Amino acid sequence: MNFRRRLTVVSVIATIAACSRAPEPREPVVLADYNFLQPVEDELFGNEYGATRGLHWFESGWSTPTSGGLWSIRDETNAMFTLAGQSAQLEMVCNTSRKLAAQGQTFEVQLNGRSLSTFDMTEAWQIDTLRVDLPDDAWKPGLNRITFKPSHWMPSKNPQRGAPELAVNFRTLRITSQLTSVERDEWTALTATPPARQEDELLHLPEGDLPAALVAQQEGRVLPDVVVFLMDTVRADHVGCYGYRRDTTPTIDRLAANGVKLDNVIAEAPYTLCSVPSFFTGQSWRNHQVQHNGDALADEFITLAEIFQIAGYETFGISDNPNVSHGTNTSQGFDEFEEMWKYHNEWREVDQRGWDPERPERRFRERLDEGMPESPVFFYVHIMPPHAPYFPGPQHDLWKPNARSKITGSVAQMQQFDKGAIKAEGAPLRRLVSLYDGAMHRSDAAIGRMIDAWDGQERQRPTLYLYVSDHGEAFGEHGRFSHNSTPYDEMVHVPVVFSPANLVPGLEKSATSLRTLSDIHPILLHYLDIRPPGGTAWPRRYLDVLADPAAARERIFIRCREPVFATRTVDRLTLLQSWGEQEFYRLDKDPQAQDNQRAAGHDDYLAELRELRAWLENPAAGPDAKAAELTPEDIARLKALGYF
Repeated sequence: MNFRRRLTVVSVIATIAACSRAPEPREPVVLADYNFLQPVEDELFGNEYGATRGLHWFESGWSTPTSGGLWSIRDETNAMFTLAGQSAQLEMVCNTSRKLAAQGQTFEVQLNGRSLSTFDMTEAWQIDTLRVDLPDDAWKPGLNRITFKPSHWMPSKNPQRGAPELAVNFRTLRITSQLTSVERDEWTALTATPPARQEDELLHLPEGDLPAALVAQQEGRVLPDVVVFLMDTVRADHVGCYGYRRDTTPTIDRLAANGVKLDNVIAEAPYTLCSVPSFFTGQSWRNHQVQHNGDALADEFITLAEIFQIAGYETFGISDNPNVSHGTNTSQGFDEFEEMWKYHNEWREVDQRGWDPERPERRFRERLDEGMPESPVFFYVHIMPPHAPYFPGPQHDLWKPNARSKITGSVAQMQQFDKGAIKAEGAPLRRLVSLYDGAMHRSDAAIGRMIDAWDGQERQRPTLYLYVSDHGEAFGEHGRFSHNSTPYDEMVHVPVVFSPANLVPGLEKSATSLRTLSDIHPILLHYLDIRPPGGTAWPRRYLDVLADPAAARERIFIRCREPVFATRTVDRLTLLQSWGEQEFYRLDKDPQAQDNQRAAGHDDYLAELRELRAWLENPAAGPDAKAAELTPEDIARLKALGYF
């Protein structure tokens, strides 16, 4: 039974009972309580506001929230509220600007289309507390729309992604109602913190067992080398073997032809700082907690490189991204770990407009020339392109238009596209995408040369290649550019290829299963017959995948920087963004997530939101992130990437 029907049944029962006995006493209950002056993330979960999150949302006509409050925009704004009980009242603390007050600003409050009250706001920036009774006959249990209609509005002096025309500034908003004990129990059940999810439970491995890889070596079995190429910022639908129309990745396509391509891997965060620690530790962002600039991975986490070390591998790392560095402590477990941005002028390109994928390639090949150990090797190479600034170079700029273009793919231009200063259409957009594709082609060629160099060593053991990306890149599909900000596929659907297939037998049978980057960690260990050391603790989900790589995820939890939270299943995408932009998509019917079904799918949305609350409101399973120890070179590089 859905929520509206349950509340209606409760109301009918209460009405019938009233005919035979005295009315049941009612008590005031706060149904909605918003403080728009608090930081957005502080208000999302873990308090009363978080408990009612999803029962209400700010539907249309609102600004991006700031520390100064939430503005209504233009002539009409709407908010949806779940109401219950009787004698409800809306209370707002708000004000308006000097210019709008001088013009005689008023604003009308409507409930489900009925006009309730009109307020005068003729004193500049005067903070008014306004109250409106919500008549019982104007609403029904469940969702109801409250509309605010100002008489005047003006352009913002500080527009964010466009130029919203501001009208009334809301500082707080509260709705109270009088509920019976039965109605209070119903409301409490809706707002209670859901129990923790079983698959997030931490389980400890038995003490004392030898790592399986060491046992294998003692038995004379030959362990494969493992070479991981992480190409930054690759959206899966721009990779050839994932169906892209352009030949952007001939090297990766060859790996996929001889290997296994996982079709449905989702990055749990669309930015490197948060995403790579999930890949390295096999744990979610909620557990490792590396989420903000200045965070670093806690020492207590055991990384993929550390597990390979324990298993008898020599471990090497080359990174061209300071978010994967000594400073962020993601170099844990590497016998050698080199940071390419600290080579300064030694390998500087003539043209400085973009990153140089040949720099990590050259260092990789130099290291091979210096000699690799006879023991098995784990080698991780993190290449920047096609991360902005996009610079394919003349050899790889294969899809440039005939006409000259001012679009260079710089970080500054990406920010202009994101803010709407450059229109995301026509020739400028086509040129931007062609630069991105060319930069990917350039990195793909560098990977091809590295594979040739590795294979040329003629090592006495097979090699398992793993190609992966940490997140994707958006080109305005949902109004945003670059990455970091949204959980749609263009930012979170990433390519993953294991090659050759005979080293991951049976994996192709579950190639379409829903997975995350943190699942790749136990999948890799499973096929190498490596186990984490005894006495360590891992989420139940991790151990399930370690035992059976075919184990699909029912649900993925995504976190973006701003913050935006989302749940993702095979056929649903549910977004919780800022104060009000709540979205619900049925991906089986709408794979591009263009038709927001938030209102029509209210009960389904609430069910997904309960899963998200169970995830977020229960304690994290790992230690807090520690403070990053970034060098001046790290910070300079991050600034060039647009992160500071």
